Amino acid sequence: MKKIQIHSLEDWDYVDGAHLELSPVAYVSPPTSLRTVPTAPNPDWEHIFLGEALGACIPAGRIITWWRYSQVYVDILFHFRTQDIPVNGYPDNGYFIQFNRLGSFGFRRVAAVDTQLWSEVHGYTLGPNIWHHVRVTWYPWVDEYFVTQFRIMLDLEVAGEWVNIKTFDDPENAFADSAVNRCGFVFYSWDPGYWHHLDDTEIWRKT
Repeated sequence: MKKIQIHSLEDWDYVDGAHLELSPVAYVSPPTSLRTVPTAPNPDWEHIFLGEALGACIPAGRIITWWRYSQVYVDILFHFRTQDIPVNGYPDNGYFIQFNRLGSFGFRRVAAVDTQLWSEVHGYTLGPNIWHHVRVTWYPWVDEYFVTQFRIMLDLEVAGEWVNIKTFDDPENAFADSAVNRCGFVFYSWDPGYWHHLDDTEIWRKT
């Protein structure tokens, strides 16, 4: 895999009017982290995707990030193989993992219709105002029956070691041949004023 070099907010695409800032309130690496402060009526979704110049097509790759949140009623969504980034609104096509303090949900989204791939409690209680290290990996592979599967892996760092909390193989392998396969995050909050932090985010592309 090759790590994509990300230098500033200019390397990202995000929804018009999103409340994003580089905040010194909390960080893993000084002096700041990316902070989002939703202010729209509940529920509120805001997205930020790796910019087209750096990540227009990543059909197989990895996201690693530190995540911190303020209240229990928030989720972070890891998006990959995303086909469309609307100026305002929510992507209609792609895969995503909805992740929160108690569990995870996997989805394939086609023409704004979600197919749930899994829904599971992950067995770890991830408290607010604490940094959590999360890794998502996606790639195609051929199983023992010569069927191409799309593998999705969700890992959490626990006591300094990566622990796999979900691996799922999707035989649909949707959007594999698309010329557009974006990746990024959607932030979900039940209340205005709830916030997320991201820091030391890495995005990797399979070479």
